Amino acid sequence: MVYTVQQLTFETPNGARISTVNNASFRFSNEGEMLDLEETITINDLPAEVIKIDSRTLKQLSQTEIDDYHKQSKPDFSNVLQCFKPIKASRAFCIPYSLIYDYS
Repeated sequence: MVYTVQQLTFETPNGARISTVNNASFRFSNEGEMLDLEETITINDLPAEVIKIDSRTLKQLSQTEIDDYHKQSKPDFSNVLQCFKPIKASRAFCIPYSLIYDYS
């Protein structure tokens, strides 16, 4: 079993602070596939979800599309945004996915 906590705080140009937390636990199969993913995600202490968006089209990327990026020998995430969307909101806070990927 693997457990990770990713907690990041951002300050916007207008001085607002945004805190994101992603707690996850999972395990890997013998083939390296992630199994039993359980996540608790918040933005400013409110329940949220993570969505990934193509910055060129603003369309949500599927998990299969993200997996295809990861399979590349040198994945280029320059057009991918990771967005923290509060469950009961229509807007999200987005950052470049490469920031999260490089940080991990």
